Amino acid sequence: MTATTTTSVAEDVIQASERWYRELTTSENKDRIAAAILSGFLVLLGAIILIVASDLTPYKLTDYFIQYGSAFFFEVAGIASILAGLLYYFIKRRRESKYAGLHELIERAKVEGQSRHEVMLNLISLMLGVLPKIRDSKRDTAFFYGVLVFILTAFLFPWNLFLAGAVWLYFRYEATSEFNREVTRFDNWKVRYQS
Repeated sequence: MTATTTTSVAEDVIQASERWYRELTTSENKDRIAAAILSGFLVLLGAIILIVASDLTPYKLTDYFIQYGSAFFFEVAGIASILAGLLYYFIKRRRESKYAGLHELIERAKVEGQSRHEVMLNLISLMLGVLPKIRDSKRDTAFFYGVLVFILTAFLFPWNLFLAGAVWLYFRYEATSEFNREVTRFDNWKVRYQS
């Protein structure tokens, strides 16, 4: 392989890796936000169950605090759920990204110049290991789209089942096709680097 071809392939590998790295970090941030919302919702749900259960028993929670009614406790539960969600998000955000090693390897591949043969092979191998995670994430998103279509078209029952299934299968097929194309590209680059 000539030096020009090597440089061109290296640039392609770096560009593809950077694109997937950006997508992975965006997905990771979305997962953090979803988990924070879920933790806040669970705190709110637990507080509501506690308040309702307390109001249904002979010894009400509000009996201990005569001056406050149940509405006050619902407000406190709402504030606590928001704080719990924010706290969870910021704690998770402080942790290092799962893909920090990928970012470091991309940066090393950029600066090593002509002596980056081994670094490029490591980057390609790492990307081949990361691509199944991207595919699985896109398949989860496809399932979410199917559920969303099912809910939005609930008035079309039973056709909404077919619409939801079609949307889910289409986006799942697209995710699998994209995965196969990318694996083929990275495999071809690996073969070219090894030769």
